[in-house]
Amino acid sequence: MNEASIWAEHGGLIGLIIFSLFGLIATFIVVLTRKDKASQTFIKEILENDRADRREDRADHRVTFDRLGNALDSLTNELRKRGD
Repeated sequence: MNEASIWAEHGGLIGLIIFSLFGLIATFIVVLTRKDKASQTFIKEILENDRADRREDRADHRVTFDRLGNALDSLTNELRKRGD
């Protein structure tokens, strides 16, 4: 037997092309899946940071509103005292 007949018996060039095609497809799927997971974790981190920032902003606003409310109450009380 010569090399050409052995090559033809075991699938030949078409088999090599099909095998390479499946290998490339599998590689692309694995790479895209890893990139997708990395992107999802990055997006989750961004969203968590944004939520934490919004919580801090709300807490700061509450403190400011409470101070403003207290100032208005004390001003109203002083105006009442002066009116009496």
